[in-house]
Amino acid sequence: MKKLIFAGYKAYYASVSTMLPKIASSQALKLLFTVRKPSSPPSCLPVAPEKILLKSSNAHLSIWKGNSNKTALLIHGWNGDLTQFTRIFDALREREYTIYGIHPRAHGPSRYTMSHPGFFIEAVTEASVWLGKNFDIAIGHSMGAGALGCVSSTVNIAKSLVLISSPASFLDVISRFASALSLRGRAKPLFHEDVENYVGLGFEALEVHQLLGRSNIPSLLVHDVADKQVPFSDAKKLFDANDNAHLLPMQNTGHTKILGDAKTVSQIFKWVDKQASQTEADVA
Repeated sequence: MKKLIFAGYKAYYASVSTMLPKIASSQALKLLFTVRKPSSPPSCLPVAPEKILLKSSNAHLSIWKGNSNKTALLIHGWNGDLTQFTRIFDALREREYTIYGIHPRAHGPSRYTMSHPGFFIEAVTEASVWLGKNFDIAIGHSMGAGALGCVSSTVNIAKSLVLISSPASFLDVISRFASALSLRGRAKPLFHEDVENYVGLGFEALEVHQLLGRSNIPSLLVHDVADKQVPFSDAKKLFDANDNAHLLPMQNTGHTKILGDAKTVSQIFKWVDKQASQTEADVA
């Protein structure tokens, strides 16, 4: 059924692109940036004792206090939810981290229905400013990971980063979306222009691999080699751009289920624990 619906979208946009390119671009933009919240089961996460609205980015920040001075930031991806981090959350709690979880605009409890990458980037920046210091570890998935990569070039957001299923370029994401919808002719450049205007940032400010390449923060890149939503080539592009990056290829986990894969999470925390030990040794 989903394939039939998508085929209908492609036929529609292929036709409208030719006859009414401005309308095709406008409708494609709304389709792209309208958030579809997941119909997930009841949360496996404990209720956050403290919740804060980050007013500038319209993001919601949930806080779970730990029994140490260590801090961790979590930010999910597009159409995602913090409950997707349950296994990672549990591993952080075992290590007594205080956990800060971001629901960007139009996600989680937000009443907004539309968002874009700029709001994810702004949410990460605002959370860092609110905390007043860098996090010990920042972990992001998909667009959330891309936002961390973008921010890392200008803000000392964390002592180490874990970027899971991250795009290397939001421009590439937009181009893949346009191609998937069969936008053609004048509609395609119009769509790119409309996206830039809506996001309020030039695409150069959304080139994750270039921005991560300017960062000195140690980064772990976790990606399924057969990811169908964000290709593994994006992870390799990020890896090639940053001398401080480590690549962790995974198999049979997919784009989102990778977050709950026991083997993946175990490998992530081997690296996280090693980074934490190194930081403690440097301080000593």
